[in-house]
Amino acid sequence: MALAVALAQYAPRAGAVAENMRQASLWIERAAGGGARLVVLPELVDTGYEMGAVREHAAGWEDGPAVEIARLAERHGVFIAAGLSERTAGSIHNSVGVFSDRGEMVGHYRKAHLFSFGGFNERTVLTAGDDAATIPGPDVTLGVMVCYDLRFPELARKLTLDGARVLVVPAAFPNPRDRHWRTLLAARAMENQVFVLGANRVGADGDLDFCGHSTVLDPWGEVLAAADGTSEGLVTATLDLSVLDEARRTMPVWRDRRPELYGGGER
Repeated sequence: MALAVALAQYAPRAGAVAENMRQASLWIERAAGGGARLVVLPELVDTGYEMGAVREHAAGWEDGPAVEIARLAERHGVFIAAGLSERTAGSIHNSVGVFSDRGEMVGHYRKAHLFSFGGFNERTVLTAGDDAATIPGPDVTLGVMVCYDLRFPELARKLTLDGARVLVVPAAFPNPRDRHWRTLLAARAMENQVFVLGANRVGADGDLDFCGHSTVLDPWGEVLAAADGTSEGLVTATLDLSVLDEARRTMPVWRDRRPELYGGGER
């Protein structure tokens, strides 16, 4: 079984929600026109990755940009995983909505690990999510992570144990840590023997400059397709899902796990 995917690498602008949604629409249309069945957009594509803009413009699933993403999924007949702000009663979350080719939200994930470094702190605006999310995709189960979540291998392992075969990672991963981004993506793919789709943004919001390098990796950690660190564009690949089973037969790490030593549950 094969799955055509497209990652959109571009630069949403802080606070420019209407413009950002026009950009998202164009990238989704282009990806669908190229034959993609699953389109992945970066983190916080509605508000941009700037906490003041998130606080001001975050919206609910019922009346915000999620409604437009759902319409685009149905119009173009594709699944879409989009990083969006999510406003609930009393909280704002850094979330990912997954929408089916029928325009239905089939699941969502709230970023569990909030980033703080130097003077930057997502906790000033955001509330962490408390649940891992495996979500039905196009003929495959998706596990969803967001950016900083990559540094916590326990989450990727839980998603895989819960049946994910493709890890989807919308991100706003900044310079100068581009090597970290690429290394962490490869590690999560290799150690879990899954496909990984890392959709990072480019451009800048405030003092943050984003490192791009959106990448599709196979279960061996091999790069199937990747972007550079600055250009906008689509990263496209076709996932041969049989490679996952072959990797697990050839390198039987699941058979050789010792969960009684380190927890994490059985498959």
